[in-house]
Amino acid sequence: MQIRIKTIVLAVSIFVILQFCFSCKNSNENIIEKKINPKLFYNDVVQFEFEFPDTVIINKSYNGKIKYKGILDTITTIFDFENKKKSRYIMYSFTKTKLINYDDEHLSKIALDTIGALNNKTILLSDMKFTELGIIYIDGIINDSAFLGLDQKDEDGDYLTRVIKNEVRATSKVVVIENPK
Repeated sequence: MQIRIKTIVLAVSIFVILQFCFSCKNSNENIIEKKINPKLFYNDVVQFEFEFPDTVIINKSYNGKIKYKGILDTITTIFDFENKKKSRYIMYSFTKTKLINYDDEHLSKIALDTIGALNNKTILLSDMKFTELGIIYIDGIINDSAFLGLDQKDEDGDYLTRVIKNEVRATSKVVVIENPK
């Protein structure tokens, strides 16, 4: 009987240790992914990745994009406001700044530019020019909104629409240097 209890205790201990090791492995993989690719962000609602140079030359224009995937893709990928059943838009409102130690509310007030996404997967960053040397951040908020027609009318006879929104802060660090010639 005593051997059997020791065997059960040993088996349970091994199970708990293995469970702990595997759960730690998953969180370590996320940490490792961020170190390998710091421009990739993901959570339960969105995933995005900046495809933009890490280092740029002052006063030279650059193009890039944000590759985007959102949970609202499960509702619709249609970017057509003529569609009364389902429609969607994604916008990136941003600024270029040296400091990013402020909250999202302040960011929404200082965002100078807004870009609309081409589709549910790509936000183009076109003709981006930096006029100051040093570390500059492209700092903004991605607003992903889906509109669902409810096939119901209000008291004025207008069709009702449900709006679902997701917002996430998206920041990319850029080093601006002199032209090395």
